[in-house]
Amino acid sequence: MNKVLEVENLSFAYNKNLILEDINFSINKGDFVALIGDNGQGKTTLMNLLVGKLKANSGTINFSPGEKLSYVPQLSASTSNNFPITVKEILSLNLSRRRIFPNKKEEDLIDSTLDLIGLRDKKNFVFQDLSGGQKQKVMLGKALISKPSFLLLDEPLIGLDEKSKKSFLKLLIDQSKIHSMTIIMVSHNIEDIKEDINRIFKIDKGRMIEC
Repeated sequence: MNKVLEVENLSFAYNKNLILEDINFSINKGDFVALIGDNGQGKTTLMNLLVGKLKANSGTINFSPGEKLSYVPQLSASTSNNFPITVKEILSLNLSRRRIFPNKKEEDLIDSTLDLIGLRDKKNFVFQDLSGGQKQKVMLGKALISKPSFLLLDEPLIGLDEKSKKSFLKLLIDQSKIHSMTIIMVSHNIEDIKEDINRIFKIDKGRMIEC
């Protein structure tokens, strides 16, 4: 199998409180992985370690050369409720540029991404005026616009109704299949995604096992 991520002997403590201990696992190209566990067990901590927002106390995290990561954090942590940013501006944040305004090529990429997530008509809407499902799709669009090979998502289905969950997961699965994208998704409820995933990891009391 083509391994794209290998984690060995990973441990992390916060203020001497051990959160993760001796974590070992590997991910293969195209895997759709669910990361489960009770609240406070370290799922978000592990995601932040993988994307480099936190530094491990010990152990190693090795991605294959050329892997392009994109991260969708928990919605409550991803945007400010008081900042009137538009949908277009959120997607623009992940474009590699130094210009204030997108050029024609970037504008077309924003439009095609909005078409992909079904929100072209919301392009100039203020993000906070959208529904929960629409907000999650915008954050997924922000991640996808950079064309990642490895996508990490932290509880993207929280607060969504059943219709919105199905729509979000279909979009995610379609993109995974089309682009052979590798996915790790934190989920509080495995029932939401059990039909779509091929591997499950559970964190409990700082340790991780594959179910």
